[in-house]
Amino acid sequence: AINALNGNIEIGTWTPEEVQNALNALKDSKLLPEIMPAGIEFASELEMIKNYLEDADQVKEFLALTDINWDKDLELIFDAIAQIYALDILPIENEGFLTMDPEGLRKALGYLGETELFNAALPIGVKIAFTLDMVKDLVGEDFDLDVSNIDWAKELLNIVDIYEAFLGYGIESMDELTGVEMNDLVERLVVENFATTV
Repeated sequence: AINALNGNIEIGTWTPEEVQNALNALKDSKLLPEIMPAGIEFASELEMIKNYLEDADQVKEFLALTDINWDKDLELIFDAIAQIYALDILPIENEGFLTMDPEGLRKALGYLGETELFNAALPIGVKIAFTLDMVKDLVGEDFDLDVSNIDWAKELLNIVDIYEAFLGYGIESMDELTGVEMNDLVERLVVENFATTV
């Protein structure tokens, strides 16, 4: 994979073609799909992660990630990475994330939405989030969210719809963003868009 990048290891300086070639080389790896389950088991024993999982009663669900079809998932993840890189958002300080092509973003998130990892891991992350004190302070101790019927892939694409609406403001730098009426921006981009999905 490094050879496909011509020995250059500085992120953000590669062409989309170089990134695609490097990721294609990784797709051919027989080792990665084999070590991912071991990586999941190792992570589950790290004290901080273990505590989060136990507090949210998600240990079993996390360990079930070892059964994912990693061959298929890694291909989709690499395709998503290649598509994201092609959006020209690196380096981050250039603020290219404010002017991304919505269709390219939709394609990248579409790849992620197809993975077993995303659809299985996100509910775990949400469950953990609601055990955190800072989240409890916002939603209350007794708040409970049923994530079993959420279409996570669809929710990903809803984010693109919100981002596309954001582009209508013509904001091309964070300096401009801090100068707009934030309450109005949030209401238009989040409240109005999500109102159509619930």
